[in-house]
Amino acid sequence: MLDVLHRLTGRRAVTKVLLVDDEEVARYLVGQLLPRSRYSLRTAISGRQGLELLGVERPDIILLDLNMPGMSGFEFLSRVRASPGLSTIPVIIITSAFLGADDRHRLRDVAGVIAKSHLSAAALDAAIQSALGPPVAAVAE
Repeated sequence: MLDVLHRLTGRRAVTKVLLVDDEEVARYLVGQLLPRSRYSLRTAISGRQGLELLGVERPDIILLDLNMPGMSGFEFLSRVRASPGLSTIPVIIITSAFLGADDRHRLRDVAGVIAKSHLSAAALDAAIQSALGPPVAAVAE
């Protein structure tokens, strides 16, 4: 009920973020860049662990690395998109990989792509806010 009230009043509650990245430094950096007053961050060190966390709690947005051992970010994204309860969660790719035309085509439905070399608090916050869209305005009576 609080989520509905926040949407109607234009106030957004704390945004639940799931970060799926095998690199400890990247997880630490994202944790430092996201203000705790606005974001609740959960992390997964693999695609499999990310899917397990999605089974426990639905985040508002997913931050995803592409190059991970075991299950790549592409496979993780494919599984999320194939799941009816999860397919509408916006996904932002955070990667250090060069993305060719084929990769960009495979990522056509993601909310954004940020190079790890350009990662900053401002870039991350702007990408998340853009992916989530503006809060729904209250309806005047």
